[in-house]
Amino acid sequence: MTLRSYTAASTLPVKLLQNAFVINRIRAGYIPPQHVQLNPTNRCNLKCGFCSCSERDRKAELDLEKLLRVMANFQKLGCQSVTITGGGEPLLHPDINALIKILHGLQIQVGLVTNGTQFSKFSSYKNVTWCRISSSDDREPEWAGIMNAVQSGPGIDWAFSHVLTRKPDWDVLGRLVIFANEHNFTHVRIVGDLLDIEKSALRMNVARAHLLGAGIDDSKVIYQDRATFVMGAERCLISLIKPVVSAGGGIYPCCGVQYAQDPPGLDYVESMRMGSLEDIDRIWGEQTPFDGSRCVRCYYDDYNSALDLLTMPLSHAEFV
Repeated sequence: MTLRSYTAASTLPVKLLQNAFVINRIRAGYIPPQHVQLNPTNRCNLKCGFCSCSERDRKAELDLEKLLRVMANFQKLGCQSVTITGGGEPLLHPDINALIKILHGLQIQVGLVTNGTQFSKFSSYKNVTWCRISSSDDREPEWAGIMNAVQSGPGIDWAFSHVLTRKPDWDVLGRLVIFANEHNFTHVRIVGDLLDIEKSALRMNVARAHLLGAGIDDSKVIYQDRATFVMGAERCLISLIKPVVSAGGGIYPCCGVQYAQDPPGLDYVESMRMGSLEDIDRIWGEQTPFDGSRCVRCYYDDYNSALDLLTMPLSHAEFV
């Protein structure tokens, strides 16, 4: 399977262009919330030095009833998939297993992003399409728990997402890639520290050279330095197709708004808010996109360009 199946930022939106059902809805004048990114809780058991949301209210959390009400509303509006992510560590939510089971029962496909330290609290393996385990140079992954999770969820597409900091731990990175290769992971994403991106492209080149020099197969590695970005689009249409729901009850245009300003924020800020949970019907009923012109750092320009073209009125469309 091509690695393009597993990334969206800074890349041509192949999955959007191949989704005829969504394209037909867009051509008919409606951009659905196809993929909701859900932060059920801000609780976290780690204090990573590179955390891009370290100033977030760690007590903020949506209860199960509200989460289900919100997702039922999004499903009505066209949601077909959800990524459960942070915020904090989603497996610390007390009802995370019930939430995932119910969403799966609603025919909403579920992806999970976790720091890989709380799998002892997780039991909904059969209801998850994919799981991405976050790691970094800051710590050694909890291999025993990860191994148990991988064995418990053989039907899941597993992956690592590794933050390459200013103090790389090449031994940890090597072990990650070897583990992924040995256990049939779909990919390993190596991403630059979003709070220190100036030298991230150079670090990616060093990482590639290190893996190859150590004789480690990097064919499953996605090198994503995040050093290349553009100013945000005034008509930010990705905000309608891939919105974020925060643990505080806000609706935001994408997962990158906390580092879309200069200097990067360490939390969602009010100026980046599209509305609250009570505004969902209005936002998608009116098809009100976020004004992304305030974003000095955008990684979804290709998505916005494609969506802009799909919503453009054309004559002689048959003459392709």
